[in-house]
Amino acid sequence: MLDQYLKPNVKRGAIYYAIIGIVLSILVAIPFLGCLVAPLACVTWLVLPLAIGYLVAQWGATSNTAMVKTPLAVQSSSPYATPAVDGAVAAGAGSVVSGIVGLIISLVLAGIFTALGNSGTASDAAGAAAGLAVAGVGGIVGVIIGIIAAAIFGAVGGAIYVVISQRNASTPPAPTTPTTPGTPS
Repeated sequence: MLDQYLKPNVKRGAIYYAIIGIVLSILVAIPFLGCLVAPLACVTWLVLPLAIGYLVAQWGATSNTAMVKTPLAVQSSSPYATPAVDGAVAAGAGSVVSGIVGLIISLVLAGIFTALGNSGTASDAAGAAAGLAVAGVGGIVGVIIGIIAAAIFGAVGGAIYVVISQRNASTPPAPTTPTTPGTPS
């Protein structure tokens, strides 16, 4: 049943989202580099689901799967339905993968850097373990919220593609003025 939503364009978008998300997670998890990359990462994580939704809708419109409709629980004749669902599925799936891998990477790196910074007392180790546990729970909540937000923004990106493509299709070409022979143009 899940294969009906994972068309080639959706799989491609989810893979791109996951790769970009994992790279950003690695860069942000490194202590000094994370401070430098954080503003770029925040902007990228806001724009990424919109861009993936847009691209998935574009790839679906130009590929052989253009006639394959994404099955919806509620039947809709709206041109926005299939691109929005495709964008939501791609961004959501990519967010699941990148969120889980990014959480694991950040917890491992946090554990390594915490262990390197400990003075070796039992109270320091207990505090570090408690801190990692709290970070893990917070990370899981963040991943869940990120998945929901990515799916919503991916759907919006798919709908934006439909709006832009319809606007471009309905815009008449600019009129050209014919020149008569002998007159300067």
